[in-house]
Amino acid sequence: LTIDYPEDANLLEIVFRSLGNNCTCDEICKYLDLNQHLLNINKLPLLTIYTCVHNAEKYIYTTMQSVLNTDIDMEYIIVDDKSSDKSILEMTKFCSDKRVKYIFNDKNLGLASSSNRAIDLSRGKYIIRVDADDLLLPDNFKKGFYEAINQLNDKAEIVYPAYYSYFEETGEYEYTNPELKHHAGCAIMSKRMINELRFKEGIRHWDGYELYQRMLSDGVSYYYKPTWFYRVRPDSMSNKNKEERACLKLIIDSEGNIK
Repeated sequence: LTIDYPEDANLLEIVFRSLGNNCTCDEICKYLDLNQHLLNINKLPLLTIYTCVHNAEKYIYTTMQSVLNTDIDMEYIIVDDKSSDKSILEMTKFCSDKRVKYIFNDKNLGLASSSNRAIDLSRGKYIIRVDADDLLLPDNFKKGFYEAINQLNDKAEIVYPAYYSYFEETGEYEYTNPELKHHAGCAIMSKRMINELRFKEGIRHWDGYELYQRMLSDGVSYYYKPTWFYRVRPDSMSNKNKEERACLKLIIDSEGNIK
């Protein structure tokens, strides 16, 4: 028995209160064999989904709703990246759902560093980031997730699913091929891989692209059925600071291994 998460400590506290502090390992194992319901206390979820939120009060409720409507064994981590609007009020409307865990940054860290905070606390075998203005398609996503993890188990460390690009200004949407426009949001990652590679700390743009550049080519796979909506809006991060983003992309390309 090891203590990796707070839930592990809770289980051991129950064991020691029942058997005493001088119990042996054999006594602990026998006790848990006879009371296997206790193992639900620190049971690991299959999937960790996380969302990093910074001033997304307009979107975060529907994003969280789409995640929590998905019937998968999961935990859901919400990282508030020092929002100054009413995002926290919208986020905490789901506080009664035991799957939801909240993290509050003391200062604005950006998407990459906030992602790493969520990864540190994640307990799932697989990890998915759902950005604060995007939406899962619950039924499509559930089916796609189970089909995609077969690809992870077979050959890949990360699977990029197809998605619908939703154009907020016109209300139109179109199918987006993940091989042509892959996106770190809603990509299905193995915990082992993302623990090792992680997002580059402090990077403010192209965090998913920079991660992709460090991936081995045979570690990437694609799922061609849409599982989520990517919101295209004029005030999004990708449409701001275009000169800064262009310069950073050149730097990433010059240092990357995959072209």
